[in-house]
Formats: sequence, C-alpha cells, structure tokens
Amino acid sequence: MIFQSYEYQISENDKKYLLETYKSDKYLKGNYYTGYHTHYLSQRRKSKGDAVHSATGKEDDRRLVGMYSKFLAKCLKDQGLSLPKMILSYNHIWAQIYLKEKGSMNAPHNHFLTSNTVCSWIHFVDVPEDQDCLYFQIGDTKVYPKEQRSGTLVFFPAWAMHGVDPITTTSERMVVAGNVNKIL
Repeated sequence: MIFQSYEYQISENDKKYLLETYKSDKYLKGNYYTGYHTHYLSQRRKSKGDAVHSATGKEDDRRLVGMYSKFLAKCLKDQGLSLPKMILSYNHIWAQIYLKEKGSMNAPHNHFLTSNTVCSWIHFVDVPEDQDCLYFQIGDTKVYPKEQRSGTLVFFPAWAMHGVDPITTTSERMVVAGNVNKIL
C-alpha cells in the first residue's frame, strides 16, 4: 500500500516539543484509538500560537505544520503529485503517542475525506525497532509494511484501510501523520 518512502529526521528539540505538547491528559483518548492522539476531529485545541484554519474550522499547530510542509512539498514534487498551478495544503496533520501500559492502538480506518485528498502520510518519529505496529487491512488479512522504522516517512493512498496494533516490546511509539489536500 505504501507508494513511496523517505528518510526524514526531525531535531531533538522538535521531538521534545511533540512529547511536551501532546503527551498530556488533554489528548488522552480511549475509544476508537487509545493513547495520546491530536487529530482535530477528536477535540478542539486553542492555545497561543494556534490559528483557526478557515476551510476546516480546526486549529492548526503552526510549529507542527512547519516541521513538515517544506519536506512534504519536495517529496510530492519529486513524485509528480504536485503540478505547477496546483495549491496543496499540509495543515491536516496530527501527532500520536502510543503507550504500552495503556494498550494504545488504532482500529482499522482510512483517511479519505473528499476527492480533494491527494494522499496520506505517516512519519515514524520514534517507534519500536523490533515490532511492526502499523498494518494495512486487506480483507481479513493484516499486511505489515517493512518501511516503518524511526526516521522513515511513508506516503500511501488515503482510501487504504489501516490500523495500529498495541505495542508489546517497548514503552512508547511516537508518530506524526497527515493528509495532503488539493485546494486549487
């Protein structure tokens, strides 16, 4: 299901920011997914430095968007998915922190929102090296891609059903994910 992967490292300061910002009770979830999850459909967030996105009404974490937008734009251009007069948005972005002691997981789902969704992506910021947690659901079969190691960013079709198994080998799994949407 993955159509392209890249190596991408964020700074230690950015990793620290993700943990300090998003590993808080305010983002702790427990139904469809468990662990710390910042997807904008699951809560509203308002704090200094955030801006409300006019098209979606959600709050954007400008630093989080800034960590990824230039790299995503370069990758999509390299793949031929960004055309000269096309305007893409990278603001549909969220962080997830899974904890072993909480049995954190994410049930099968897809990211397809509208026909303007170009693709989805996941950045494995800090994940277990000895356990593949992300899978793509094909019928009743779970398919675990090899491209899920710390520092890898993968692109996949937004319509692809996927989920995340609970961590069994380490204490924590941190990813950032998002969708690329065509605005114009």
